[in-house]
Amino acid sequence: MEGVAIDQRDKIARLSELRFDRIKPEMRAEPRAPARPRSSPPRWRTPMIWLVLLVIAGGVFALGLWLGGGSEPVKTAEAAPAAALPVAVQESISASGYVVARREATLAAQVTGQITAIVVEEGDTVRTGQIVARLNPSTARAGLANAQAGVDARSAAITMLSEQRDQAVRVQGNLQQLAERGFARRADLEESEARVAVLSAQMRQAQSERAASRALVQAAAATMDNHAIRAPFDGVVVSVNAQPGEMISPISAGGGFTRTGICTIVDMSSLEVEADVNESYMAQIVRGQAVKIVLDAYSNRDLRGEVLAIVPSADRARATFRVRIRLLDHGGIALPNMAAKVRILTGPPAGAPRTNRTGERV
Repeated sequence: MEGVAIDQRDKIARLSELRFDRIKPEMRAEPRAPARPRSSPPRWRTPMIWLVLLVIAGGVFALGLWLGGGSEPVKTAEAAPAAALPVAVQESISASGYVVARREATLAAQVTGQITAIVVEEGDTVRTGQIVARLNPSTARAGLANAQAGVDARSAAITMLSEQRDQAVRVQGNLQQLAERGFARRADLEESEARVAVLSAQMRQAQSERAASRALVQAAAATMDNHAIRAPFDGVVVSVNAQPGEMISPISAGGGFTRTGICTIVDMSSLEVEADVNESYMAQIVRGQAVKIVLDAYSNRDLRGEVLAIVPSADRARATFRVRIRLLDHGGIALPNMAAKVRILTGPPAGAPRTNRTGERV
């Protein structure tokens, strides 16, 4: 026991001799610098980030609605075999053509004369009987006056012959009475009767001549009226081909200085489309079929039409035949010579029973 105590005292003495040297300044660890705070983003970035996220989320949601039909959620069930769907698209035949007018007239004079006035311009609307031009009427006016003078002369002659005949009839009556009493010769009575007959014949001749003169007056008046060029129907003036001072004639002159037409009028209510269709489709087109028309000038508008007639003649060079199509509602946008695309509907009309791809009625 005594030995153990000596060992403990020895250990305590040794521990007391131990000492800790102070750490030299150069051996000390340098103090760490305080951590720099992270730079916070600018204030405007946070709302922009949220806005971008909202836009992306909205786009994903809209895409999901479009792909899924926008109604029921997508069901992860086994796909059933696709059923035959009804065919709702009508078959059609495509062709091209032009707008034409069935009533179009180039106005000319029935007589030869000099143009004194043209009272219309391109684009003007005219009515039936409206004057569009005038010719110099001096010669026609003189002819009308001459014919009227002939009528007046025949009327005066008829008046004179009527008075003479009435006088001859009275003389004949007196001679008849004297002859019955025996105071007049039979020869004088016969001569009086002959004079009455001659005067009656001359009066009938004068009446016939007056009727002929009146006919000449009507002809002269018609010629006078022909110096005023009138519109034959309601329409629109599309071209003016002459000017005041030029000569106009119904017959073309060899020199080339005489006009044969004054202006051209088109009846806009008679517009239709003439389309050239491949002759292989001729058996599929009948009168009355519905047609959709698109004018090149108005490609965003569909016009309604129907097959009016099929021209019974084919074009050998192009292997086509012509189809006349009536415009039902062109709305005033169709003009003559416009190019057009047509689709002639050959399928079942609207409201007809539908069939699926296998031909079964649905």
